[in-house]
Amino acid sequence: MSAIPQPRQFERPAQFDVAGHLALSIATLPRKFTIEVRLETDLESAKRELFQAIGVLEPLGDGVLLRSQADDLNWFARELARLPWPFEIRKPSELAVAVIDHAKVLLSRHPQSLAVSVPASARKET
Repeated sequence: MSAIPQPRQFERPAQFDVAGHLALSIATLPRKFTIEVRLETDLESAKRELFQAIGVLEPLGDGVLLRSQADDLNWFARELARLPWPFEIRKPSELAVAVIDHAKVLLSRHPQSLAVSVPASARKET
């Protein structure tokens, strides 16, 4: 295979966002798991908290839908765990297991946390 230089030049379109295009390309690369998570926040807050290459963010009712691809669900679970708002894992179900496993690891590292009493006013009713 060889490449032959051509006399033509390419001019980038004026509004083309190189970094945004690269982030979108990385975020949408096919991987082992297709992920959908509903974030209980607004689009601007989600954009501030998450790096562009983690996935595609779309407004969804009163929340945001995060669509992504990942090979390592444990890594993705850690990324979700650091978010300051609730989320709902839509798929895959294995991601929910990874989030629970991560929570167990955190609790095992800080067993004194289990002894702390959470006031009733701070508990979320399900």
